Amino acid sequence: MKFTMSGFSQQAALEFGLDTTDLYILRWIVDFMESGRMRVMFLDGEKYYWVSYQGIVDDMPLLYIKKDAVYKRLRHICDLKILKKKTVCAGGKFSYYALGEKFEELLRFETLNTESDKNKSDLNQNSYEQNTTAL
Repeated sequence: MKFTMSGFSQQAALEFGLDTTDLYILRWIVDFMESGRMRVMFLDGEKYYWVSYQGIVDDMPLLYIKKDAVYKRLRHICDLKILKKKTVCAGGKFSYYALGEKFEELLRFETLNTESDKNKSDLNQNSYEQNTTAL
């Protein structure tokens, strides 16, 4: 099995019940947080970042997802404690997110090597060796 998808542990994502769309949304948020261009607010002594649901929709059209679906996915991710959310009502209603207590679990990269994974690896290595000796 491939270890990561969008930089997150595929095994951990499976355990949480996340799919590739969830991982792409998380990757968008984390990358944007790290860019230094995201609107920041300190709430209860913690740094939260404003997330525009429409921004996610616009930036990733290949997800074929609507704004309300982004909201529902992020609510689920918050329920899993991967992210945490605060809503700020000041001149409008804004959703701010921070990394949750379980976020780090998505970054663990150990996986169990199953016998089928080992066999696949052996097959790929044999195929590579055959192709390079033929050159």
